[in-house]
Amino acid sequence: GQAGGGNGGGGGGHAVAGTSGGGTGGTGGSSVGIADLTTMVFGGGGGTGGCSNGTPNNNSGGPGGGNVLIFAKNIVVNGGIAVNGVSGLDAGGVATLGGGGGGGGGSVLLKGQTITLGTNIITASAGNGGAGINGGASGGAGGIGRIRVEACSRTGTTSPAASEVVGGNDWCITGGFIY
Repeated sequence: GQAGGGNGGGGGGHAVAGTSGGGTGGTGGSSVGIADLTTMVFGGGGGTGGCSNGTPNNNSGGPGGGNVLIFAKNIVVNGGIAVNGVSGLDAGGVATLGGGGGGGGGSVLLKGQTITLGTNIITASAGNGGAGINGGASGGAGGIGRIRVEACSRTGTTSPAASEVVGGNDWCITGGFIY
């Protein structure tokens, strides 16, 4: 949420709540969504930092991460998939200004028979809070996003760690992959 009086903006939420901004800053966004991503949500945007004297500021919160869905028989990730929240802007100027809150990470859902992920090249990280200036407080950090992997076989890791079902899907047992 947006803050007033040189306080930091709250961080956007997703898998975990965003942290509140410094001082008496904006409240961090709530934890939302579910681990299996049957309902996907974007990462929450961070709140704007406050100012002490009504001076226009450029210390907005960072946007939240987006959503990626890939359904294919075989998935190989080489270059990476990033649905990261963006860090809030640092305050700048002569007034007492709070930093913007960081955006929450987004969602990635992968379904396939064979999935090769690489090592932590699929990310749903949170954005950091921006720094305050002239005694203003920092913005709160966003919450991490969600990653879900459903496969017959999978190698590799994600950051944060994926919620996953490996080998237990009906289409793995019957060979009836429908994507």
